[in-house]
Amino acid sequence: MSERTCAVCGKLVRQGDETEHLRTNHLGPHYFWFDARKYRTEEPSMTAGEIRKMVDCGWAGDVVEDREGKWIYYSNDTAIDLTHEPHLFKLLPATMWSHHA
Repeated sequence: MSERTCAVCGKLVRQGDETEHLRTNHLGPHYFWFDARKYRTEEPSMTAGEIRKMVDCGWAGDVVEDREGKWIYYSNDTAIDLTHEPHLFKLLPATMWSHHA
């Protein structure tokens, strides 16, 4: 069986045992911020797609974390460590406006 790296602690966990590992080694509740609103979950880690569903923000734009002034971009299937109360937001693509004379 293959192993995967825990998104929270970095330990190798046998594939199929990830949920049990997270629930027994990283007890909640855990908090995260999304677009300046605070959310609570028992999950120590969620994918960006799961967070999008939980906060009902739609699928347009990128999920980004502001960590010490640096932006970290997450794809929808990337696990995000929620044990350090991350500040996430949705970054919409820029819109270019043109003015016609």
